[in-house]
Amino acid sequence: MIEIDVSHVPRSDKATAEIKKAKAAVLGNTPLKWNKVDIDPDLAFDLQDPLAPVRTLGTKQFYDTVWVSGDGDGQGFRKEIGYPNANYYVQFALKRVLGMDLHHFSDDVLILDTETHGSEHRWNMPPREFFRLGQYAWGEGDVVLTQDFDEVVDAIRSARLIIGHQIHAYDLSYLMGDEALGLPVFDTFIHATCVTPAPDRFLNSRGVTQLSNSPGSAMAFHSLENMCFTYGIPGKHGDLKEMAKRYRCEIGEIPINEEYEDYARQDVVANRELARAMLSVAKPTKYEQREQEVAAINAQISRNGFRVDRAVASKRVAELQRHKDALLVDLVMDYGFPTGGKQPWRSNAGKQAILNILGPDAERLPKTKKGAPSLSGDAIKSVTEGTHNEALGQALCELLGQRSLAQLALDNVHDDGFVHPDITSLQRSRRFSVSAPGLSIWTARGPGAVEKSYFVADSEDHVLYEMDFSAADARVVAAYSGDKHYLRDMTNPDFDAHAQTARWCFGSEFQSDPKGYRQRSKPITHSIPYGAGGKRVSTTVGITPERGYEVIKKFGRTYPSVARWMERSRAEGKGNGVLENAWGGVLYLEPGREYTQSPALYGQNGTRELLVDGLIRCRDAGLLQYLKITVHDAVVFSFPKSNHKALKIKTEKCFTTKFKEVPFPLTSGKAAHNWYEASH
Repeated sequence: MIEIDVSHVPRSDKATAEIKKAKAAVLGNTPLKWNKVDIDPDLAFDLQDPLAPVRTLGTKQFYDTVWVSGDGDGQGFRKEIGYPNANYYVQFALKRVLGMDLHHFSDDVLILDTETHGSEHRWNMPPREFFRLGQYAWGEGDVVLTQDFDEVVDAIRSARLIIGHQIHAYDLSYLMGDEALGLPVFDTFIHATCVTPAPDRFLNSRGVTQLSNSPGSAMAFHSLENMCFTYGIPGKHGDLKEMAKRYRCEIGEIPINEEYEDYARQDVVANRELARAMLSVAKPTKYEQREQEVAAINAQISRNGFRVDRAVASKRVAELQRHKDALLVDLVMDYGFPTGGKQPWRSNAGKQAILNILGPDAERLPKTKKGAPSLSGDAIKSVTEGTHNEALGQALCELLGQRSLAQLALDNVHDDGFVHPDITSLQRSRRFSVSAPGLSIWTARGPGAVEKSYFVADSEDHVLYEMDFSAADARVVAAYSGDKHYLRDMTNPDFDAHAQTARWCFGSEFQSDPKGYRQRSKPITHSIPYGAGGKRVSTTVGITPERGYEVIKKFGRTYPSVARWMERSRAEGKGNGVLENAWGGVLYLEPGREYTQSPALYGQNGTRELLVDGLIRCRDAGLLQYLKITVHDAVVFSFPKSNHKALKIKTEKCFTTKFKEVPFPLTSGKAAHNWYEASH
């Protein structure tokens, strides 16, 4: 049941009665439950219907949606009760229903938005050319429209606080460049990711259900239009893509006419009301304020970019295509693999052929949501590594790849020869997600690591360094749990944790194939501290459930403090639905997955927060201009050759730290021209 905080409401019989009435209106008189009912978009999504009654919607048992009718002002209030932190929306609904005072913006607060050419031109146009129209308002004042680039910049520099939606990554980044790093900003997109994380699915303002279960799809949930709709406040007017289609032109060629200006003006109005709703519920915490700083740092990393050697990448694309063609010939000759169509491996005959080729290993493939064996490259690789089918599995993985990493890099290179990736914190652990391109998928080790060879230093006068925390996730688990035995083992270079897990899993059989059994047990070594149970162990490595549960017991006997911490984490997550990390941040759990997610989120998030601490110290030390990318617990820098050793030492000091008395050293590879050679 959602708890409603009404401590800020004055006490009186009348107020108590109003609160009770408002609670009934927003939550209903029965315990919350997921209802499956028909949707009437024409009725349910008309925010201007003054007679809109309280109603409960919902679709496919995703969540409850309630509407609270307004006071004859033509507005209603729509709340997603099944969403993570639904209480946040409800708090705003209660304030509106009770007629309580909402946040008021002073005259030194700037609400800002800009219209530009299409985002695909962002890195290829000078800022003044990319800019088309600026729209802003001071406090509660009218919206000002201007085509004067300098007027917008001057307004930004004179503001006490700047409010906008995705302005860290977009508007401020191209308008102000590196100056944006030190600006006082409240980005409603960033704040939304902290206080109203995306559910797995949501119902948008058109009455259409959308997925939001990945960082990419969660962007739609946190869009300005959807955030306004979710809070029940007026959103955007019109759609630029629709306008461009109607005018038969690109977005940057739409006439700046009355329709275009109305669209631009409403964006500022909508953003002001969204910020008002958020700030009326609660002031940002220190952690949420820190996330604004993190977003500014990530925008700086995007501006820096990472240079790509196009000649090396193009050569790699051609090499991989020749290899892929040869692989297909071998599969046809050796296994009768089908050849019809552009992607025969996607046909039913091709899928069956893959299962036949894998033989007994196919039984260990993970299942899709529909219960069929997953034939993704990662799935095939997971069941063939360390087996006699390893080379075959690698061949199938290469064949199944839709686009090589080298081609992906080339597709995202801009006119300056750099990729400028987008970086967000939309995972539940708040780990960074990198896209365009997704640099986190460039593997650190193994044969695939050669794909890093076409990412190079900024110029011939620079060198690259890759630096990372040593055994970061394991150290975080040790820090939270206080298990000194676990810390000693996981940080001992002579200790083989994977071999220990393999012995637990396979007993005396381990000696017959140490390398193969060790490889099969690797996923278990990492997943047990993050909540994997006996069933997961048994299905992952192919042992009986009884032995799987015995492995869990052996881990608990070996590292009792870790086992007790895992149980405490689960109890906290199951009781609250959220976790609070050591930095004061709130982590939201998926209902029903508290058992595994609770310890996993603590561990993964801990590494992320320690990385962020280091990034902030790098900013303060003037080192961010050299940063190319962050990947999990690693960072890559491009330093001038003239003083690269001094800058490396300075950077290592920024990241090296202690957390709960556990040391977290940052170690560096050697200076090199490309990322592959710099890896360690």
